[in-house]
Amino acid sequence: MTEIGKREKKLGILGKDLFDLTYEFFHFKALFSNDDIEIEEKNYKHGEILTDFLNYDPTSFLEAVEEMKRFMEDDDSEKYLEAELRTEELLMQMPLYRDFAFRREQLAFRRAFFHEYRNFEDYQRLYEDLKQIDRYRWFIREMFYEDGKVERNKFPQLIYHNCIDAFVSGTSLGVSHMVDPADTSVQYEWRESKADGKPHIYEKMLFKRIIDFWYVDLFKAIMNQYSPKPCKLCGRFFLQEPGLTFEYCTNIAPGETEKTCRDIGATVSFQSKIKNNPIWSIYQRAYKKCHARLTKGTMNSNDFYNWMAEAEKLRDKALKKRIRDVDLEEYARKLNPM
Repeated sequence: MTEIGKREKKLGILGKDLFDLTYEFFHFKALFSNDDIEIEEKNYKHGEILTDFLNYDPTSFLEAVEEMKRFMEDDDSEKYLEAELRTEELLMQMPLYRDFAFRREQLAFRRAFFHEYRNFEDYQRLYEDLKQIDRYRWFIREMFYEDGKVERNKFPQLIYHNCIDAFVSGTSLGVSHMVDPADTSVQYEWRESKADGKPHIYEKMLFKRIIDFWYVDLFKAIMNQYSPKPCKLCGRFFLQEPGLTFEYCTNIAPGETEKTCRDIGATVSFQSKIKNNPIWSIYQRAYKKCHARLTKGTMNSNDFYNWMAEAEKLRDKALKKRIRDVDLEEYARKLNPM
């Protein structure tokens, strides 16, 4: 198709969407592949959107919806419409919805030409869903409560190990024993990924409520070895990606201006390692001694890096043994250069 043809097609779709009287702002389609999720022509990692909602504070939005409800009950249409505009502004700052730039244009167009505002029921359903996000925070914190010994297929093992497997089957994650499956419709679609340009088969789902999307997003993520995870320092959630085992996030740490939680956490973990393990503490003393000689110029850089490579091999070999089986005096003698 020519560029002019593509432009005309896009304009045709734009006109169709603007004048579509069945248009539903809160309904959206998500395309799931093994690599990513595509929504409104934007790509997300598995679990990325849920992670953003776990860190989102919905207080202002919830208060705005409650204000709308009061004005509706008082039959004050002028104040209700003002409150609805404020609520819409907060909606456009919310994870996922803030990416719906084109939908915002649609809302403005429809309001100007059709004098159409959202129904209160739409906001009420989102209000009810947002109040359930704590169930997801609880579930994920419980999943990482105790790591235990897990190897492959890590997150399902953690769910079982921490005794929360009974809460998997339902959108409410156990808020009630009467749980329902996510309300979605499913189709499959072949298309090129906007992330890597390669063809993929996508599982296309229509979502009418955000809580249904959270449920699918979480377990699709887990099936693909992603998961939101709470930072052990600040408590905020970050996305744990396949093959990585971080305990801390990359946000600026509490009380710091530059250092991240991961920077501080790595230092704390290392210091704990040195303090509690004589193999590490002997290695650290030898490293500081050699580094001091390098700084003073009594040891050249080639000798230093050769020593470090050999010292790491000795350290790693010793760490594979039980401490009582290591001759610490001999280990220290080998680590210290002549």
